[in-house]
Amino acid sequence: MLPFHAPPGTSVRDYILRLVPDAHRNLVPKGDGTKRWDISVTVPGETSARYRIDGGELWVDEERSDAHVALILEKDHVERFLADWAGPKRWVPKFEPRGAALVTDPRVLSRVALVNGSLEAIVPDLDGSPVKVVVAAFGGKLGAFEPGIDEPDAKIEVTNRTFEAMLAGTLAPDEALSSGEVAVRGRKLVAMQLAFALAPFFPAR
Repeated sequence: MLPFHAPPGTSVRDYILRLVPDAHRNLVPKGDGTKRWDISVTVPGETSARYRIDGGELWVDEERSDAHVALILEKDHVERFLADWAGPKRWVPKFEPRGAALVTDPRVLSRVALVNGSLEAIVPDLDGSPVKVVVAAFGGKLGAFEPGIDEPDAKIEVTNRTFEAMLAGTLAPDEALSSGEVAVRGRKLVAMQLAFALAPFFPAR
């Protein structure tokens, strides 16, 4: 549910400011103009942006501010995924999401934005080192998550086997939480809300 392609040498900044917006405009259907969604994307020490989204339209501000959904990524983690997507593509989903094109699709955002809390998801040992992402949503309102200041409400650790099963589309997020291979600390309700928000876009079981 991201543009899982990147020409060799794609920088984190170019991916966030150009590739994601271009993919959104090419793949997401036109909206009806009734609802706009804002997403902030922060890569500390590298770049930040706010996507303002109305259906298939997406505008980029190179300045992070309050948004309905906030994503916080680590630069070296993004670079590892970009290198994989430009090469072996081991970490590319093997299924087509149901009813949505990208994570920036309003059909996804309308569900994720209603989550009330923040979650840090970690794969502790992916090819020898961890990768993580923080997702925060504010119950349908605008809000902010400050890296280095705010602490996630919940943290989950996902095994490689579970991560690979989710990429394969054989395990949905809600099933992963109950699989016994996902460790949850903090407010489990936040993890459950996010899992159920994303589950409908996985293959039907």
